[in-house]
Amino acid sequence: MSDLLLVSADNTTYNIERAVKRIGSIDAAATDMWDGLAVNAAVLLYRKTMSEELKEALIAKAGEFVKEEVVEVKDIDCVEYTSAPCILYESYRITGQDKYKEKAVTLEKSDAYMGMAFDMMHETMFGGKEHYHAITVKFAGLSDRERKTDIEKAMFMEALIDTIAAIDQPVYELYRSLVDIFRTELKKLTAQGEYTRGVHDTEYTLLKDAKAELVLAYAIKKACDMKVVLAEKYECIADCIYNRYQETDCAYTINYAQRI
Repeated sequence: MSDLLLVSADNTTYNIERAVKRIGSIDAAATDMWDGLAVNAAVLLYRKTMSEELKEALIAKAGEFVKEEVVEVKDIDCVEYTSAPCILYESYRITGQDKYKEKAVTLEKSDAYMGMAFDMMHETMFGGKEHYHAITVKFAGLSDRERKTDIEKAMFMEALIDTIAAIDQPVYELYRSLVDIFRTELKKLTAQGEYTRGVHDTEYTLLKDAKAELVLAYAIKKACDMKVVLAEKYECIADCIYNRYQETDCAYTINYAQRI
């Protein structure tokens, strides 16, 4: 469980130090779902804090992606998730340097699949939005696919909320179709969850796997912040999950950008 960003204290300096270390540990030639989640959380933390140290870490790692001729994203054909090469878009946004754009475009045009969040970021920033509809239809198809493991379910929700974040809201029909998928899937997961009413509050358990449940709570928090779902209804569920793990070695990226 040490492969994810550990955030167990409301301490900005501590969080940034952990993020810088975790981003530095990523192998640009071969990344996995946990690297993607780490990049995702680090980008959110950077946007909240505008930390120069974290900005330098993100840009430096993006530079390594630029230099790699082949970038492998492990298991993404089996589990949909937000991939680590998305760091290229943030580095381009920060610096405006074409090398990050060129690498992102090269990866988008290659045979290697980078994930739908990556595809949507490309369409919004560089692609003219002409493939928005195709990406939305593909996600709708994925939503119908059976997800057998907890981590598949959680990573799907995390990838979906990142894809929603990447689309321009003025393209309302397509934006809303993705939002509807997220809401439908979240209702299914909460309906299948377990609830225990305590003396002061209610305990929520949505998934049995600790890592997966925390990833799902992370996606729910992002959805609340983006007003994709009602914070009044769902934020307490995410907070409950986080609080259950925060005193243990399982407190990963939940509230990574929020609890600073």
